[in-house]
Amino acid sequence: MQIKQVPQILFGRLLDGTDLGTTGVVHENVDPSETVDDLRHDGVAPGGIGDIERHRVHTVWVRRKQIIESIGATGGADDSGASRRRFLCDRTTKAGRRAGDEPNRVTLVGHQINDIAVPLTSGRRGCMDRMDPFAAYADSPAAKKEPHVDRFSVKTAAFLSDIHANDAALAAIADELMEEPPDVLVLTGDITWGTFPTETVDLITSLRDFIANVVLIRGNGDRALLDLQRGAREPESPRDSWMVARHSARDVAELKRVVFQVDVDVAGLGVIRACHGSPRADIEIITPGTPLERLAAATDGIDADVLLTGHTHLQFHRPVDGLRIRHSVNPGSVGIPYGVTAPGAYWLRVDGSRSDPFDFRRTSYDVEAYLARMLATDDPRAEAVANYLREPPTRDEMIEHGESLMFSD
Repeated sequence: MQIKQVPQILFGRLLDGTDLGTTGVVHENVDPSETVDDLRHDGVAPGGIGDIERHRVHTVWVRRKQIIESIGATGGADDSGASRRRFLCDRTTKAGRRAGDEPNRVTLVGHQINDIAVPLTSGRRGCMDRMDPFAAYADSPAAKKEPHVDRFSVKTAAFLSDIHANDAALAAIADELMEEPPDVLVLTGDITWGTFPTETVDLITSLRDFIANVVLIRGNGDRALLDLQRGAREPESPRDSWMVARHSARDVAELKRVVFQVDVDVAGLGVIRACHGSPRADIEIITPGTPLERLAAATDGIDADVLLTGHTHLQFHRPVDGLRIRHSVNPGSVGIPYGVTAPGAYWLRVDGSRSDPFDFRRTSYDVEAYLARMLATDDPRAEAVANYLREPPTRDEMIEHGESLMFSD
């Protein structure tokens, strides 16, 4: 997950790449004075869930107050008293698309309820008030997973997340791991989506020489690369095409080892469920500020003591009361850490024999030397990544941003 450094942040884009969060796009055929009911009756968004499905109108989730410019009011409030606004766009988020959809232009008409915007999928006022935001992604590629979850029973484990092909950071951690190899090493997603994928795969191969079990978890970046490589996803930016060209056949073969999630049973601690976003989608955002209700929904049916996630690039440990899981943790990011005050590669070692089994690590490496190498390449995002490494978002900024989105590809 990388936030856009713009005043308004929205992860949906138009077909031409326009960021909806910084525009006031209005469909040219819509009269701003019309109400949602008028639009439905005019055939822009026929009422009824079946009609919505038939017209392939997808879901968009946006941050409150960052909805594209208000186009009149719907006249009143719904059952909960939440005011509604209409919004329009030509296309929705990558995560919200159904597999196999053609890139046809559709118009989405919706209303804003509390802190999220949802599609108008029924004529009932307030029908979305109790909607779980995950419903928008339940059938998306982000939620696809294997029916079986592998389990490893170990004494020690290491978790590295969001490497983003920062080979220098991974090499520095590899030196530490070599001195004291864990029983299992779990790379929790977004592994090679970055400037040096081949070099990163070289390091992963070398790690297998002295660590018996190396597990690769699928991140949204890994999924994107595999989909782009096999033609199941169209490039949406210059970096998408660049990334495919940068990965060799061997690199892609390594990524094909990824699984959605894994259980690691650490003696003296309990079972750790490790995934990228959450146990229900690789794009869900879990932070120290995630409401208990959403955390409960994300871990529903999970028989584990610890939820370990990546995606936010934010290292944290949150004790949890009242749920089956007792801890929510994130190892931080190896390649592009957020919410940090010291440069380095952030990760987690777990040892149930310690009084505190969670050994959060920061491994130093020459960040400026790495940036010099990266900026010398033709990576279209090199400058942006360099900015993140030199001036990462703060912890509070990341929590606020993440909780405003909840899901981000």
